[in-house]
Amino acid sequence: MASLGADESFYTASLVKLLIALDALHTGGWHAPSARLDASLTEMISASHDGVADALWDSGGRSAIVTVYRSLTQQVPPEASGPILDALAAATNPAADGFPQYFGIPDGLPGGPWAAKQGWMKIRRAVVLNTSGLVASRYVVVLLAEFPLSTSHGRARAALTAGAAAVAPGLAS
Repeated sequence: MASLGADESFYTASLVKLLIALDALHTGGWHAPSARLDASLTEMISASHDGVADALWDSGGRSAIVTVYRSLTQQVPPEASGPILDALAAATNPAADGFPQYFGIPDGLPGGPWAAKQGWMKIRRAVVLNTSGLVASRYVVVLLAEFPLSTSHGRARAALTAGAAAVAPGLAS
């Protein structure tokens, strides 16, 4: 396990959608989601759809959401985690808002199976881009970054893609 800046605070942007999905499954007793919820979760995660996330956030636990990848692969029953992992592996490009979300893990680690959730936003002082996910169903990769406001989204996406590519040798063992 390797980390850099793990004690720093970062904006999560759309990564919170994964937590919202886990909260919805937890609220449902970790059972397979209904067809309607499954469709909503898939749209929220694969297309990074903000409207679906807002609706689930409002109807669910709001800030009392549960935690992520290790729980998803080790504690959540497969009938509940399967739809989320499938949606992470089916990330659409572009996202529902038109943002190109194939950066970081999807473009930097294209050789193996991945299940990724991306995040992007602008804050007053920075452009925030995040990439997180499971690689080869075994490794958790998380890259969280803030760039100066003058940085283009394309350049920021390229930097996260380069960062993901840089960890590839460590994932080969």
